[in-house]
Amino acid sequence: MRDELNGVPSFDGLKTFLAVCRRMSITGAGEALHLTQSAVSRQIQSLERSLGVQLFRRQHRGIKLTSAGQSLRDLVGPWSDELARFCATHGTARLAPVTVTASVGVTALWLLPRLAAFNNAHPDIDLRIAAHNRVVDLESEDVDLAVRYSQGAPAGDAILMFGDTILPVAAPELKSAFKSSSGILEHPLIEFDDRARPWLTWNEWLSILELPTTPPPRLLRFNHYDQVIQAALEGQGIALGRLPLVRPLIQQGRLVAPAWKPRKSDFGYWLLTRKRLRPEAETVMEWLMQEANAEQNYE
Repeated sequence: MRDELNGVPSFDGLKTFLAVCRRMSITGAGEALHLTQSAVSRQIQSLERSLGVQLFRRQHRGIKLTSAGQSLRDLVGPWSDELARFCATHGTARLAPVTVTASVGVTALWLLPRLAAFNNAHPDIDLRIAAHNRVVDLESEDVDLAVRYSQGAPAGDAILMFGDTILPVAAPELKSAFKSSSGILEHPLIEFDDRARPWLTWNEWLSILELPTTPPPRLLRFNHYDQVIQAALEGQGIALGRLPLVRPLIQQGRLVAPAWKPRKSDFGYWLLTRKRLRPEAETVMEWLMQEANAEQNYE
């Protein structure tokens, strides 16, 4: 009787393949698996030979999945997640939580609304969310993943999640303010009180819209960005919305925005990882990038 498993590639090769897929980096996969770059390359080449297809296309600045590679990833990825859940369920102890850190604003407006879907899909993985605005050292503070808002790639193993665009937003009852650019001056302007990020202050926008700053507009300032958006939701004035963070609120009709062209920022949202990730942390990383890819479709 023929054993159908004879035609199945080695599990080590599939595990290495998934590690490369999740980072799109031979070097990054090697660090996660504690293998050299050449060892990872050999395993991928062996897998390609056994399947008779090319899985990755080598490019000048990295690698890209072929159509066959995408099909294999879509097949093996869910299987890997199921296997991890089985091991967690039948293990003697629950896995240690995966720690994700992000700024207070990103946590409240982007991360938290998505957590229910993750928890439903991965009940075996415990998450620890550390929301603060300081930059942490992932290795020394035992943090697995960090989402950072930065101009250019921050130091470390960073992957760009999506860019940023800015536009005014307000509660629906204030939508008349957007009939003309001067209409915003009829209401308080809600401002993020952070001198390090002048593109999130109203001075630059008033200049772009060629609106007067004398007499000074009425300002309502907050030192946390989620407070800025909460004040806008409550109809307290006009805020400058970071579109990736407020898009769901606009889609739900809780905020409205003018038809003016959004202003693209030089900053973006980056995902940083520890040099070596546990399988459950890799699952969280993959989920974050899936959510980020969905966000990129709007750009």
